[in-house]
Amino acid sequence: MHNNYHFLKQLVPELRSKLSGHQLLTCFSQQKDELILGFSDHKDEFYIKATLQSDFCCLSFPRTFARARKNSIDLFGSAIDDKVIKIRLFENERAFAIYLEHNVILFKMHGNRSNVLLFRNQDDEPVLFKKNLINDRSIDLNKLDRSIDQTNQNFIALGCDIDPIFPTFGKLAKEQLDLKHYNQKSSEEKWVMVQGLVNELESPPYYITRLKSKIVLSLFETGDIFSKHTDAITALNDYYYLYTKTNQLQKEKSIVLKSLTSKLSKGQNYLTKTKAKFEQQKIHSKYEEHANIIMANLHQIPSKVAEVELYDFYNDRMVNIKLKRDLSPQKNAENYYRKSRNHKIEVDTLEKNIQKKQKELDQLKEYIASIGKINNIKELRSFLKENDLQNDKGKKIKSLPYRKFEYMGYDIFVGKSASSNDILTQKYAFKEDLWLHARDVSGSHVVIKYQAGKKFPKEVIERGAELAGFYSKRKNDDCCPVIYTQKKYVRKPKSSPPGQVVVEKEEVILIAPKKD
Repeated sequence: MHNNYHFLKQLVPELRSKLSGHQLLTCFSQQKDELILGFSDHKDEFYIKATLQSDFCCLSFPRTFARARKNSIDLFGSAIDDKVIKIRLFENERAFAIYLEHNVILFKMHGNRSNVLLFRNQDDEPVLFKKNLINDRSIDLNKLDRSIDQTNQNFIALGCDIDPIFPTFGKLAKEQLDLKHYNQKSSEEKWVMVQGLVNELESPPYYITRLKSKIVLSLFETGDIFSKHTDAITALNDYYYLYTKTNQLQKEKSIVLKSLTSKLSKGQNYLTKTKAKFEQQKIHSKYEEHANIIMANLHQIPSKVAEVELYDFYNDRMVNIKLKRDLSPQKNAENYYRKSRNHKIEVDTLEKNIQKKQKELDQLKEYIASIGKINNIKELRSFLKENDLQNDKGKKIKSLPYRKFEYMGYDIFVGKSASSNDILTQKYAFKEDLWLHARDVSGSHVVIKYQAGKKFPKEVIERGAELAGFYSKRKNDDCCPVIYTQKKYVRKPKSSPPGQVVVEKEEVILIAPKKD
């Protein structure tokens, strides 16, 4: 419920108090799907960190923030030094805006579609932090408020249906009503329950709790409670810290346990097969006996025979023994003695391997049991280091030969080097993909991935051309010619240098090189 409308309704007044008289001094990103905004009134600093991952969207407010020296990019440059004028929450909407002197920053808290947008002018198309959410370009600040008649009269007229009148409640709030047998109440009782729930949702305290194995910020008492707060900013910070800490622990445990479990399964399969082979080898351990029987009957064995029947004094019976025609009886006996020695070595090795593998599996089972009981990330990492299990955190992801960009829903791949250009074009590009390259200079191959049944939009081609120009020798030119064609018209001549190709059909576009 940390992005619930009713919680934001309490958070926004606190933000007004914190940001009164402040200016936006910095806005940057140094991690994917994370935006940092820093405000100051020349006395105090206040930071907003927007974490907008597909599986986790949350605001937090660190007291200080140390910006990384590398891999950091400035954003929303036109808003820097603007003073905060006001902050408002849009009615019945999980979105609020910070109004600056000349810009507006909108925080749209819609789960995996969350975004932060900059409006230089309320009537202009906004600048998106998450550019892949292209529908956000059509957001109109003047139309975000949702006016809903939430009177008792309208509530009864709609048959006490909660969804059209209170669409902001959310799943947990509705579950609270179900626990109180909402559907069995009269209309008047239902209205009283709904009003009571609204009051509870819009007033402290706030609870950080575990509910159905997940860490949640709840606006009412439920689940296994970790902490209780009366301040919305503090509650959100506590929730963010506990969620990320717990989530990171579970992620690292999951990766390690998956690796160990896989090793355990493979080891058990190996052990089963090896034990079966060991038992089979014990059955066929007659080589020394056959050698001794041959030696005891050397003068009775004809020469150049492939098989002979002799008395088996070990089992008091006749036995057929295979021979090699081109060897004498004595040499055949020596051959069986050699096989006996090799067989004994093989059986001993199998037995040692079984014992060794069994110890490894027992150790793996101990590791899995111990890791399952760990509830602290420091303890987990210490355990992994002490037991030399760091490599079991997961296989290192093989570096791809290209940089990946996304624009208007299209994937754009940019080669990293001459050799990786070849790999990108020959291995990762298909005949219907669009291939681009800065004309007459060295640079990266660029591939825009084809989408079935769609033509490449002009804007997407221009974006690919911008990248082709930027990752070439023409990156500092004001205007760069870029060739583009379908990949099926690009071929790699034999023995040609890395990155060199022949283009049989092409078009040219003039573009200003640009990375972002």
